[in-house]
Amino acid sequence: MATWSIEPLKFFDAIVHPSFTDVLPPGQGQLDGVMQDFMIMDNVPNKRPIIDIRKQYNFLSGRSKSCDIIYKQIGNTGLRDIETLELFGATKTCKHEFYQGALKDFASKDMETFGDKITPFFQEAIRTDVASNAWFGNINRAATTTFSTNAYQGIVTWIQHYVTAGTIAAAQTYIPAATDYRVAAGYAAAFAAIDNAYAKQTELMHNLPGLDKVIYCDEATLAGYNGYLRTLGTTSETIDVQFAGSVRRVTAYNGIPIIVVPIWGACLSDILGAGYHHMVILTIRNNFIFATDKGYGEGPNNDQALTIFYEPLYLSWYWQAFLKAGVQIALPEFIVFGISA
Repeated sequence: MATWSIEPLKFFDAIVHPSFTDVLPPGQGQLDGVMQDFMIMDNVPNKRPIIDIRKQYNFLSGRSKSCDIIYKQIGNTGLRDIETLELFGATKTCKHEFYQGALKDFASKDMETFGDKITPFFQEAIRTDVASNAWFGNINRAATTTFSTNAYQGIVTWIQHYVTAGTIAAAQTYIPAATDYRVAAGYAAAFAAIDNAYAKQTELMHNLPGLDKVIYCDEATLAGYNGYLRTLGTTSETIDVQFAGSVRRVTAYNGIPIIVVPIWGACLSDILGAGYHHMVILTIRNNFIFATDKGYGEGPNNDQALTIFYEPLYLSWYWQAFLKAGVQIALPEFIVFGISA
């Protein structure tokens, strides 16, 4: 049986890595911030430590007449591990699922054309699953209807873990109103969702430059925020921000860029069910880490990260994809988190 496969390094470069570098068109003045602010660790076959260097202040003191110099600690390190879990996808699709003429190219062994044309299909599929798990993954959650959210522990799960552990203070969390932010009656609640994130920063976070921070939110929250400002006869503050290798103009609040993560709204509904669900995270830029092992593959020689074959008996394509993935937070204490109950 003929197969088409791609080895792990090419799979990482062509399928996985673009999820963190491609910036989609901004559409209605919004930027697709699904994964572009994540740092990537691409050589984590199992577990690696993250070293946090936490700055300490108040280390200067008056020089006494004594000859002794008292040395104060000006920084301390905390060790946190980032782990990757083995993931796989195995799916059967109809013969025209990839593109018209796929079977002809495959049968003629024109694998270069075949590979070029199916790459966007797998980029989108892997991108969505990586993103939904990176934000909302919880390995203890039952499978949800639309999105994959139980393959590995995601950022929200880690935030809740650090809140419980006291690493993120309770004062840095809040509950945005669970109402419709897209209608005029919900505009004020949407503005409050953004304003509360700003207000609940620690003093150290307040002192950081706005461009060193970012506010992530769902699309409805930003829509309601902009609607609220329109009712006041004003428009949103905008700011130029370096994002995924290019400068983009985005909405801002007190100098902090606001980035919509489009997948949040749909994922929250998938996980929580009916109702209005909103989420806001204010943090420092590049505070989230995605880990993978770009050398990981399966097959007889462990050199297949994506394999596709066609079964004439059932007129169907079959494909298998293998990767490792995990996320972690570099500095949890630099997070303000709000999610609707």
